[in-house]
Amino acid sequence: MAVVPASLPVDTFQEFIEYAKERPGQFTYDSAGLGNTLHLAGENFQAATDTELMHIPYKGASQALVDLIAGRIDVMFDLPQTPMSQIKEGKLKGLSITSPDRPAELPDVPTTAEAGVPEFKFSSYIGLGAPAGVPDDVIETLFTELQNVMADPEVQENIGTISMFVKTSESPEAFRQAFVERIAEIGETLANAGVQPE
Repeated sequence: MAVVPASLPVDTFQEFIEYAKERPGQFTYDSAGLGNTLHLAGENFQAATDTELMHIPYKGASQALVDLIAGRIDVMFDLPQTPMSQIKEGKLKGLSITSPDRPAELPDVPTTAEAGVPEFKFSSYIGLGAPAGVPDDVIETLFTELQNVMADPEVQENIGTISMFVKTSESPEAFRQAFVERIAEIGETLANAGVQPE
């Protein structure tokens, strides 16, 4: 999600984009380090909105959040659960959710599509992998059992309390293909941002 300090004079995602466009290179966004998902979200935002922000990498999200609340940073792109309590307390403003759906815990924060910027989408996911060489029947059993667990309403409710969504793959191969494609997308984003492997 995109979140800004309460002191920033914008109240909507569109207002923030216009505000940033009027100040190219002057707006800062923080992340938990070079090349992590928060950094990638910021790069995707710039590409989708034709804005120019300055990336400030931190060693972790907690210090980045402290500086965002203090107004030393202008915007942060993070999972909703990180700034959620500060948004509810009025210390931060949640401007948009970068995933397709609003989380139950933040029903008043629109998605980027609802905010009029459908081209900016960014979400991360958690998957389960296995070492190469695991027999196909074992993979299928693990997949089926995991599908059953994730379909449990109580599991879905618990996951929802941390502003995450259950979205399962059609098959192990579908997940593998999506993972390969995601890695390629990330590589392209990093290359466009001038980030070199170390």
